[in-house]
Amino acid sequence: MSKAYKLTRDREYGLKRKLGTEDDFCKTLYSSFFRRTSANESEVDETYGAVFGLEFSPDSSLLVSAREKNSFNLWDPISLKEIHGVTRAHEDSVNAVKFLNNNTFATCSDDLTVAIWDVRNLKTRKFLLTGHRNWIKNVEYDDQNKILLSSSFDGCVYAWSLNGPLDDGNMFKKIFHTTGLMRTKLSDDGTMLVMCTTGGYIIVIHNLDINKLAEDLDGFKPNIFRLMQIGRQFIPVAADYNYLFKDTRLRNRVELVSDFPNNNDAQVISSLQIHPNNWCAVSRYTSNNETSEWTCAHDIQQYYDSESEDEIVEDILNTSTETNASSTSVSRSMSEALRAASRHGAPTSDLWEAALSVRDEHNRRVLNNGRPNTNPQHQFMDFIARLSSGLSPSSLEAMERAAARSPYIYQNLGSQNFEATLDSLIASRHLLRSRSTSTNSSPQASNNSPRPSTSDGQSSGSNDSPRPSTSAGHPTGSNDSPRPSTSRDSRSGVSIDDHVPSGYTTPPLEFELQDFRFYYNRPRMLRYMEESNTGIGYIKEVSFSKDGRVICSPCGYGVRLLAFDDKCSELCMTKNDLGDPIEFNSICQAYCHKSTVVSTRFNQRHSYFVSGCLYGQIVCHNPVL
Repeated sequence: MSKAYKLTRDREYGLKRKLGTEDDFCKTLYSSFFRRTSANESEVDETYGAVFGLEFSPDSSLLVSAREKNSFNLWDPISLKEIHGVTRAHEDSVNAVKFLNNNTFATCSDDLTVAIWDVRNLKTRKFLLTGHRNWIKNVEYDDQNKILLSSSFDGCVYAWSLNGPLDDGNMFKKIFHTTGLMRTKLSDDGTMLVMCTTGGYIIVIHNLDINKLAEDLDGFKPNIFRLMQIGRQFIPVAADYNYLFKDTRLRNRVELVSDFPNNNDAQVISSLQIHPNNWCAVSRYTSNNETSEWTCAHDIQQYYDSESEDEIVEDILNTSTETNASSTSVSRSMSEALRAASRHGAPTSDLWEAALSVRDEHNRRVLNNGRPNTNPQHQFMDFIARLSSGLSPSSLEAMERAAARSPYIYQNLGSQNFEATLDSLIASRHLLRSRSTSTNSSPQASNNSPRPSTSDGQSSGSNDSPRPSTSAGHPTGSNDSPRPSTSRDSRSGVSIDDHVPSGYTTPPLEFELQDFRFYYNRPRMLRYMEESNTGIGYIKEVSFSKDGRVICSPCGYGVRLLAFDDKCSELCMTKNDLGDPIEFNSICQAYCHKSTVVSTRFNQRHSYFVSGCLYGQIVCHNPVL
């Protein structure tokens, strides 16, 4: 007795389903398929070209394919017979199709336009939307607000309101911009916007409010924020937008997803799909060395923890008494090393560059079990990076010798305190100029003006010379480096000014960025699978089944169905440890095309899917029960 027959009989008798019955049925359903090929049996479809995108209508009565040669086709989804074809739909390749309702759909193209069509009259398009300055790779539709979203390689996401007239084709609003934007996906309920980039990270916007998105994210640059995370450097233009990442934010909260398989970090994330229940997002990306392709699933659900893992933060100054005691000795030792470097002529405006070099060398020594780095390529690139910052070779050598003399840097320094100290030095660089702009310490000040000295490291100016204000994330001051005011280390009682030559500044031992925090990304990866690296340079579209149990992924000249476990269970019923991802389970493979498969799509009403390849062939995969 087949599982399908048994399931049908039990339902007719009104029997309760046993635990695991539905999983067994779905595994059987997605394990065997009968394939029906499109009418085109030639080697290459010379008329329409490759199949770049596939989309079913909401009622599953129509299938539309986006084609390479400026065209699209309408198909009967059951018999896979062509109903109609439009050959001059655009001036360049058609990349994607999105249905607005059962009769209206939109197409986007490399000709920088979006066209809206009515299936009842395909002789001419209804509207032509223009405004993008580069290839448009996908369109999304928000049914609740009647807004069409388009994303392009120009980095812009445009919102087109369909409630008003579109005769001029330019009634759009730019709601977001970022460098290296690839794809934009909107969740089915319209509460989440997910974007993938060429920078190896995914942008997730929770609690989406499209009407307020442009206002809330005005000036936010995800690539700069990601650079601040990677380099652990305080960048004011990025740090000003920390509030966008807080869990307490109720509208348009931003999250970055950046964890990928070890030794295969993402570079170009070209394809993206969201789970039907918004549980996860599946992406297809190319690794940094461009030798492998991977399919990954990342959890994108929103968490409301008081201290969430995606906000793993590090204060610039440790607040606990025990940590402060150890950080004090580390900071003093580092400051002594930097003062020694200043005596050799190294401008302290670039001391943070050297601090980064010291940290990199420390990390390499830890990886090499304490042995110094002997890789000539690493040494050369490290030298070039520091030289480009304005440090002379003699200053670099003197700085490294001074840092090496400190016993806290390479031998007795814990990695956490070491990182915290260097982060403090990096952050303090932005405060040096503001500390040195006091009028009484300026080179243009009168020689008769008194030279104030305070015990807390702050210089007080004369009554008619206001003291510059400094706040976290907003450094002030000019590019000059005048002689600083006399200050005294409150911990050691040693005057810093006695050791600093004229014309240079010293990083303060008491840092003022008490409240600044580095926001790090929560581990989000759930599953991964290496794919066939064929058809390099083409975007390969993945798709979810209607129940979200399986993922259809292009694999060479065929397709592969991936499940979250070997029982084909739903994601919520499987073991999911964030930070400890496992491989997908491949439950079915089919190599049935004559060229590389670049597009797939599941029917959201019936349990079958279609796939298209570069030769223009479309195959319908129907389950065999």
